Amino acid sequence: MVSQIDGCDVRPLPGRLVQPDGWQWAMPLTPSDWERAAFRLPSARYDWVKWAVNVEVTGRTVRNGRVRVRITFVGDGEPDTTHHGWMTLTA
Repeated sequence: MVSQIDGCDVRPLPGRLVQPDGWQWAMPLTPSDWERAAFRLPSARYDWVKWAVNVEVTGRTVRNGRVRVRITFVGDGEPDTTHHGWMTLTA
């Protein structure tokens, strides 16, 4: 797993903002207590929805304090779904 790019700590951490492509808003990662998912990602639309996700850095450079990531929405009885997006490093 990539932990540094251009001297910046790029590890996915609780509190970092993640914005999947196509989403209007970035939302903060929160810890997950489910062994299949490292984090929860709140919905920008419904405050009671928190998706189980895993986040992996895919970018090779940091742009304006953000890096490209792969976001895997972990399925509960359904297949996992993978999307891409941005993670803000200032959290």
